[in-house]
Amino acid sequence: MTASPPVIAVMCAASTSGLAGIDQDWTPDRLAAMLDRPAAAGFMATTEGKAAGFIIGWCVGGEAEIIQISVAPAYRRRGIAAMLLQAFLQSHAPAGCHLEVRADNTAAQALYHRFGFVPYSCRPGYYADSQGRTDAVLMRLDTPSHES
Repeated sequence: MTASPPVIAVMCAASTSGLAGIDQDWTPDRLAAMLDRPAAAGFMATTEGKAAGFIIGWCVGGEAEIIQISVAPAYRRRGIAAMLLQAFLQSHAPAGCHLEVRADNTAAQALYHRFGFVPYSCRPGYYADSQGRTDAVLMRLDTPSHES
């Protein structure tokens, strides 16, 4: 028997409680607080009745900024991040999108490249963790209505 495909739905403040444990930095309360802001938008993925991941960002004037994409470890490498990204871009980025990603996160960068994102700048030493500091790569996606 094959698993049912993930379901992608709009994420609202009331729906964030099921996302506990997916990303330690993005608790349900933090997600809900962000979604209460007028420019915030997000989607969540569920599979077999369980939360599998989310995407959250800002949308202003047709241009979007992706703040975070997270997929639970048990559901990675199933295309869920790509499905979340596609839903977000289709709904919220008619004038383009930008994001930042860790320089050492090559899997995420490959996903963004597949969607047409290109790197345009770097923030040296932006991310800090127990291993030291890592650069942030800034990437953007221009759409036909917003080419630079």
